[in-house]
Amino acid sequence: MGRVEIVGKELSKVINRYKGRLQQSKADYQLSIQFFDSGENAHKIKANFEIRNSYPFDLLPFALEGEGDLDTLRRQLIKNCKPGFGYLSRMCDIISAMTR
Repeated sequence: MGRVEIVGKELSKVINRYKGRLQQSKADYQLSIQFFDSGENAHKIKANFEIRNSYPFDLLPFALEGEGDLDTLRRQLIKNCKPGFGYLSRMCDIISAMTR
């Protein structure tokens, strides 16, 4: 039960901070978040995360769409974000930093 509470709090915090949308698919959940910078050189990235029952102890499948160097961003996420508590938050923080 403790793991469920921690994951629930993390999801709630990420959804509120980045204005994400959580939807249930067949067996899993899909979290969609749009990251954007309102400056002159606005970068927009849409990230889709697949939240499975094994979260946060398994790799989090994700897809990125949008502007900018998405291959570099994918490599940074894989290199710097390891599974564990706070995994989703770390991923969103890196994506947000790359859109600035």
